[in-house]
Amino acid sequence: ALWPAFIGLLPMVGGAMFSAPLVNQIGERLKIDGAHRTFVNYWFRHAWEYVFPLYPSFLLGAALLGISEHQATAALWPLFVTSIVGGVLFGLVGIRREAEHRPLKRNGLSLLARGGWPVALVLTLALVLHVDLLIALLAVTTLLVRVYRIPLGRGVTIAWQRIPWRTVVVIFGAMAFRQTLESTGAVHALSTALTAMHVPLWVLLFAVPFAAGLLTGLGTGAFSIGFPIVIPLLSHSPPAAGEVAWIWSGGFLGVMLSPMHLCLALTHDYFHARLGAVYRRLFPAVLLVGMVGCGLFFLSR
Repeated sequence: ALWPAFIGLLPMVGGAMFSAPLVNQIGERLKIDGAHRTFVNYWFRHAWEYVFPLYPSFLLGAALLGISEHQATAALWPLFVTSIVGGVLFGLVGIRREAEHRPLKRNGLSLLARGGWPVALVLTLALVLHVDLLIALLAVTTLLVRVYRIPLGRGVTIAWQRIPWRTVVVIFGAMAFRQTLESTGAVHALSTALTAMHVPLWVLLFAVPFAAGLLTGLGTGAFSIGFPIVIPLLSHSPPAAGEVAWIWSGGFLGVMLSPMHLCLALTHDYFHARLGAVYRRLFPAVLLVGMVGCGLFFLSR
């Protein structure tokens, strides 16, 4: 669980595949089946997405809801904790311990520290010291360039090759989509139509982002499609913390259950697991997070 969680600190498409080989190696030693390995690798890989401000979907969701990254983290940390608890309950409990304990090697810890300090520094600046995320990222990037003495030309090449330009376009497109819907009155008309159907508000706030997430398998897709539709249903802006948690859980849990999710598709194939067996572990964990999100919503009313 620790290795997928660590890889989860590095936002990347199909990132669960980076931790899959080690999880597979440990799973073979512990004699757990492919579906079990898939769940542990997949679930813990994505637990950070509720609170980690380096994920594009997190930044997009906060922007669409009209709240800061710090406010989003403050509202969503109970879902993060619940996600970890769900992963432990439905993924780790019952696994026998290895009879032989292998001591951690110093060079392994050294590599972890060398690779993880930039991420830790960004988190400290943004979440603890409340430095603007953009400033924190620029400061740490500048520090990395100085520490590792990266030439300007090499830095430009790295930026051009590594920045996910498609995701950047999606984020700008989502914001433009929201503004277009608002300016044309389409959001108001759709919200009025949904209200006229007499579906309870709490159901709509969850179901619309959930459906968007289930259909797209992308956090950016769930948020960019679902959030602009449900936000006008609220009588105030920005939404309360409990409302943020409920709306967010709808979109993200839809993504986690989506067979379109690249990480799920890749890892269940890698571990030769039956998708139905994977879902039997996913459903209770998703239900647990959803119940907490629902509870937070009603507590905020």
